[in-house]
Amino acid sequence: MYYRTRPVRKIGVPKMATVLTCICVIVYIALAVLSRNPITISSYWLALAGQFNYMVLKEGWWWQTFTALFVHVSLLHLAFNAFYLYTIGSSFESNYGVRFFLLTFFASGIAGNLITLALGPNIISAGASGAIFGLIGAMTMITRARYGGYMKEALSSLIILLLINSIWQGVNILAHAGGLATGVILGLAYNRFKRPRYGSYPYMVRYYRW
Repeated sequence: MYYRTRPVRKIGVPKMATVLTCICVIVYIALAVLSRNPITISSYWLALAGQFNYMVLKEGWWWQTFTALFVHVSLLHLAFNAFYLYTIGSSFESNYGVRFFLLTFFASGIAGNLITLALGPNIISAGASGAIFGLIGAMTMITRARYGGYMKEALSSLIILLLINSIWQGVNILAHAGGLATGVILGLAYNRFKRPRYGSYPYMVRYYRW
């Protein structure tokens, strides 16, 4: 018996998850200074930097569906989202690559913000939670398919997670649902078209017996 090894691509440090988290923190600090309040951002700056549905629908400020991903309403809001973005995002980026991480983050976040427009023009929304739900949805679909599990159980778990995290007052359940649904779709597509990435081992071992 002998062993043959061949090198495979190593998985790098999850840099983009760190970068996106830092952007959220920097944006919050800037808006807190402008609002003269370190705890809560003023409605004026939220309407300008976040997503104000009226300005998106009436004035064509579609760029707000992007910038709102990095804007947070309060220090507590930022703390929760920054923690989950870094922890979940780092794991996602390490396992599935930076390109798929960025695709899932931005596609899920923007999809959630677009669905938020259905709430009407007088709504101001902000936060990365829709994008984070997208990461969770995609990761759940990929791991369930590759390591075993039933799709019905996976979807049920995601729906329960969505409901639990959307019962609080002021939570944008449409952004969460839109991000989660987008992530699920991307996760299913990943399973269909992408080969699995190997772990951080520098070599893949092939065994021969005789």
